[in-house]
Amino acid sequence: MDTPQIDSAILSAVGEPWTKVAMVIARVINAMHDGLPPGDEGYEVISLRIKALVHDGRLIAQGDTRNWRFSEVRIKPESMRQAVLKYRSREEIKKGDRVLFHGNPAEVEVVACDPNDPDPTIAWYMKEFGGGVLISDPMVSGRTFIRRSSLDDYEDLEFTSRATAGES
Repeated sequence: MDTPQIDSAILSAVGEPWTKVAMVIARVINAMHDGLPPGDEGYEVISLRIKALVHDGRLIAQGDTRNWRFSEVRIKPESMRQAVLKYRSREEIKKGDRVLFHGNPAEVEVVACDPNDPDPTIAWYMKEFGGGVLISDPMVSGRTFIRRSSLDDYEDLEFTSRATAGES
């Protein structure tokens, strides 16, 4: 059991919007599979790490985090700077990625996650929407922007492959 790995999984499972602690624990269990003690002990380990991340100031909590169904956590806003955006599969989203978008082949055109990026396009998406990804889907919708806060729940965006060097 690797504490930094558990912390990373927790921070990947939490975003800007408030998320029930029970949901965070379920996401971490799904992401880590064999990296945790079996049964209730694994849940308790994650719960204790959530409490530690709140204590360290990396997460903000509403309610008593020991009461999983009635408490929520989120990443502190300053921690959102230069955050890595991830697919539901927990893989990092990168410009040029090939994806399925609503079942159609598409490509990630823009990844906006750094408010200090010198690219004016990325800076605009950060200012207007708080970050996210722009998907190019020429077969159906053209271009669609998905806000950072919606990525965890966006079922219709699926990673398929990385662009090869020089393609993106």
